[in-house]
Amino acid sequence: MLNLRFICFISRQYWNKKLLAGEIDIVSLLDELRGETRFNFTAHLLKALKDKALNVFFDEHTLEIGKKLLPALSQGIAASNLSIIVLSKDYASSKSCLAEVSDIMDRNRSEGHIVLPIFYHVDPSNVRNLGGSFKTSFEDHESKRPTDEVKRWKDAFAKVGKLKGIHIQDNKSETEYIQDIVDDVTRKLMNTAPRITSEKLVGIDDQKKMLLGLIEQADIRVIGFWGMGGIGKTTLANAVYEEVSPKFECRLFLKDVSEKIKKQGDESLRNELLSKLLDEKEICIDTPFISYPYQDRLNNKKVLLVLDDVRNPDQIDFMGVKYFGTGSKILVTSRDRQVLRNGRANHIHEVKKLNKNDSLQLFSTFAFKLLNPVVDFQDLSCKFVEYAQGSPLALKVLGSNLYTKSKKEWESEVDKLKQYVEPKISQILKSSLDGLGELEKNIFLDVACFFKGEKMDIVEKILSNYYMGAVCGIRNLADKCLLDSVDGYHISMHDMLEEIGKDIVRQKCKENPGKCSRLWFPEDVDQVLRYNQGTVSIEGIKLDMSLIDELQLCPSVFENMFNLRYIYFYKPEIGKEDWNPKLHANQVDSVSLPNKLRYLCWDYFPFKSLSSFNSKNLVVLKLRYGNMEKLWNEDDHMDLVNLREINVSNCIYLRKIPNLSGAINLELLRCYNCESLVQFWDEDNHTDLVNLREFNVSNCKNLRKIPNLSRAINLELLNCFNCKSLVQLGNEDDDMDKLRLFGCYSLKKLPQVPSHFRHLNLSSTNIKEVPDSIEHLHKLQRLSLSKSKVKRVSINISKLEFLHQLDLSDCPMIKFPEIPRSLTELNLSGTQIEEVSLPFDSLCNLRNLNMRGSRVKNVSIKLESLRQLDLSDCPMIKFPEIPGSLTELNLSGTQIEDVFLPFDSLCNLRNLNMRGSRVKNVSIKLESLRKLNLSDCPMIKFPEIPRSLIELNLSGTQIEEVSLPLDSLCNLRDLDMSGSAVKNVSIKLESLRYLDLSGCPMVEFPEIPRITWDSNPRSILFFPNFGSRKHEHGSSLLPMSNMSETDTCRTRPDTYATRWNTSKKRSATVMTRVSKNKRVIDAEKVDDCDRIELYPYRVFVSIFGLSGGHKWNKGNKCALTKLEVYNP
Repeated sequence: MLNLRFICFISRQYWNKKLLAGEIDIVSLLDELRGETRFNFTAHLLKALKDKALNVFFDEHTLEIGKKLLPALSQGIAASNLSIIVLSKDYASSKSCLAEVSDIMDRNRSEGHIVLPIFYHVDPSNVRNLGGSFKTSFEDHESKRPTDEVKRWKDAFAKVGKLKGIHIQDNKSETEYIQDIVDDVTRKLMNTAPRITSEKLVGIDDQKKMLLGLIEQADIRVIGFWGMGGIGKTTLANAVYEEVSPKFECRLFLKDVSEKIKKQGDESLRNELLSKLLDEKEICIDTPFISYPYQDRLNNKKVLLVLDDVRNPDQIDFMGVKYFGTGSKILVTSRDRQVLRNGRANHIHEVKKLNKNDSLQLFSTFAFKLLNPVVDFQDLSCKFVEYAQGSPLALKVLGSNLYTKSKKEWESEVDKLKQYVEPKISQILKSSLDGLGELEKNIFLDVACFFKGEKMDIVEKILSNYYMGAVCGIRNLADKCLLDSVDGYHISMHDMLEEIGKDIVRQKCKENPGKCSRLWFPEDVDQVLRYNQGTVSIEGIKLDMSLIDELQLCPSVFENMFNLRYIYFYKPEIGKEDWNPKLHANQVDSVSLPNKLRYLCWDYFPFKSLSSFNSKNLVVLKLRYGNMEKLWNEDDHMDLVNLREINVSNCIYLRKIPNLSGAINLELLRCYNCESLVQFWDEDNHTDLVNLREFNVSNCKNLRKIPNLSRAINLELLNCFNCKSLVQLGNEDDDMDKLRLFGCYSLKKLPQVPSHFRHLNLSSTNIKEVPDSIEHLHKLQRLSLSKSKVKRVSINISKLEFLHQLDLSDCPMIKFPEIPRSLTELNLSGTQIEEVSLPFDSLCNLRNLNMRGSRVKNVSIKLESLRQLDLSDCPMIKFPEIPGSLTELNLSGTQIEDVFLPFDSLCNLRNLNMRGSRVKNVSIKLESLRKLNLSDCPMIKFPEIPRSLIELNLSGTQIEEVSLPLDSLCNLRDLDMSGSAVKNVSIKLESLRYLDLSGCPMVEFPEIPRITWDSNPRSILFFPNFGSRKHEHGSSLLPMSNMSETDTCRTRPDTYATRWNTSKKRSATVMTRVSKNKRVIDAEKVDDCDRIELYPYRVFVSIFGLSGGHKWNKGNKCALTKLEVYNP
């Protein structure tokens, strides 16, 4: 007879970088294990576990029955987290094995220890019921051992039989069973692995989860991890790799591929890779391709391979990944998206930056060895987090450098970051610039120094005017994570990359800024302009004018800068405040500009005009708040072929815009707030502005006529807002999309506009009617005539099939207009209309009707499309006739006194507002209703309302008593009775979460319900005799003014409270723990306190000593002597 006794203890202590590295202790290999089985089943199981890259501890000593385990074995068992128990039919004959099983099951019960039983040719039911050979073994033990000991063994043994395990029978080979055991062990260890709390894994859970889902997809073979240097590509790839590696027979993480190839060559690295994957020493392939037999051997392997930091797509193919077997997964990290595309990645994942909270946590882990910053360093920590912009590398380096340093040193480091990038960060980011061509390098430096934050399309046009292939160069930089787009419209880059770019320029001309290719540092620009030190080397100047002193510019200041392409003089927050310009014209009217100029942006331009210069290269002209009276002379014959944008807004002295003939590429013309502007180019100059998209002359109060724009066939927006003197558009064929004539008071009739118009704003004009010709605007979608003089609307407006918004608010019309069936929103608020009658029309689409403040008295609406109706402040005295489709109804401020809504009247109404009306009697039975506002109504008794109601506002009413039994309003959560006449309150609704009784003449504490607190409760408020305050997060503020010593506030007991001083900084703990019944906070301990926080439920208490919101302090601390906190 073969006796098999075998216990395998698995201790899962850690996961190493490659694989699962749990420690496996195989103990109790008893001396009965002789013969073939010891060298077959046991040996094969051990080998399979080792092949799974598990460290195996196996005791070679034999034990005699009844002997104690060796100390090393006992320690291994005690440290183990998983036990495999192999049960043969004579297993229970061993007292030592039964003792160990008993200990194992005790740990299973108390610690959740994992147990995997293997029923080796035994019936699991015999183990559960102590039957068969096991019955005989236990009877023998009972005759020789203490009863309580045997009972403990029997209970433990029976529990093992109840566990789910693996039943080995003769229906398949032991090799298959062994594979099942190994797979089960691996899966259990993976599922119960302790969550890695390493600082490296902060903020990547969501990304990892998504990538794990991709790996499960059969059609996804190559996954690319793309992002800038230091963003966490390798960390994320490693986290995914560790999660899935046990599922692959071959796996390898190949770090720093490009660097290793550079050092040892690609063939050597490939041979190293193949040797590890195929478990063969010294594979040597010196040909470009992998040949037989290695192709076939790789094809039989299911491989998980990570290729980290790949910079050439050929490196992926060279490693032979195309020969890997079915189900293989290749994870590739790269800073270059095009590398991943060319490497045939099935999916490219952009590794996300850390959000603010995760960034602060990661930074704190290194800076303080804590999950959150120390209070005194919180503001400084936020500055470093803001600088890092979600880069884990930057957060780690910055945090490590600051560990244990003083606050003064921290402040010094903040100042340092404004000019210099940390060397460790700079080294990694600069490597991204390696291999850039001359074009990409120059574009990178231009964006870093001048164009970060500018519109992408404009930057492309400016750079394309100087660099051949600039658009392609920008795309390449974006693929390499050196450029980015904030919202798809503006070009951007990481702040640290910006500093690196500027540092590259700065290093070439440390001593003489006049020889720098690009100037942006205020002191350098000031020096060059003040002392006329400009040279041919300078290609661009950017200056924040608020950072320099005033200086006088001579007309020849730019003459030596022959290669100057960009001038960008600006003031942040332009126009926000009174400001004295810093750059002044030195008694001259114009300045000489270089011919290579592409970009001229000069806020508060000090000269009276631009001198004649070769403008053929100019792309952007911005002279906001300039001092010009004219742009240039009419006879200057400016070449404007490349000009895309003109912005001369807020130039209050500018009188005329000159001839723009030849500006065929001009897209934006902005002249708004030019108070002196009276005319544009002459009528006989038919300017070919064929690409003009926007023309803005709003607030040009003296402009009487818009120029002829008949050839501006791409015009989308003409904005003439508040052009009070405007009486005529320049032509009748303007081909535009939107026209804004709001505030053009001199317009008395609807202008002739193109038929394809979609948006027309004629608000605040003197237009008196909508004429019959409106039908020609067949594509019109929005029409606004609010605050105009319209009295009549032509019936032809009903023919507009695309009109969905019509605004006639505050017009003196007395009749409800005809409306098209396409209309969804109609605003007639403030009109003189007295009656509304809209019969049923199944084709009508009107959803929102606003009649607020009109003269409507009678309403009959049967449109089933209507969802929202506003009749507030209308002089109606009876409830309107409205359709059952309505969901929101506003009748606030009306003369209605009675509201009776039976169960089946308005079956969809969810929100009813009767605030400030004359309602006295209410009976509402609508089960659809969720919100009801009856505030400031003269009602004296609690209304009859449906059980479905969630929010009820009865503030300012005359109700004196509130009695709500347990089963009355079972869904009511918010009840506002503030400022009402309530004296007696008895509320037993367990659904209630918010109650406001502030300003009520109560003399006794209200009877309120016990609350079942959920994960995010709203505080119950009860503020007798004084005003309430709500916290911005939805919790409550409890003013304590006028409370006597005997007053008690009740709130939810919590684990601790924190004292905050008047500077809003956490200063000390005043209550460390709430006892079972109550805890008292002594006022002496909060003498500098203006609020106490009780966690974790965020119940806030604000303490005030005087009415009017004065903070409570030592001088009036008698206002509160204690705050009792106890279980409600």
